Amino acid sequence: MPDAVFFDLYYGENSTGGTSKAGEQHIENLRLAQSILMQHYPDCAPLRDLVGKTDLAVISLEKLR
Repeated sequence: MPDAVFFDLYYGENSTGGTSKAGEQHIENLRLAQSILMQHYPDCAPLRDLVGKTDLAVISLEKLR
C-alpha cells in the first residue's frame, strides 16, 4: 500500500462533514480496511470478529441514509 494511502486511512480526516456523502465515504473506507485486513492476515477468530464489527458499522451507516 502506498504511504499516501496508508497515512490518509490512518491519520486522515474526512472533509465532507456530516453529509450523506460522508456516510458513503465512511462505508467505502470501512470496506477498504476490511479488504486489506482479510488480504494480509490469516483467517482466525480475532480477524472474523473485527470483520464482523466492520460489517455492523456499515449496516449502521446504511440505516442513517
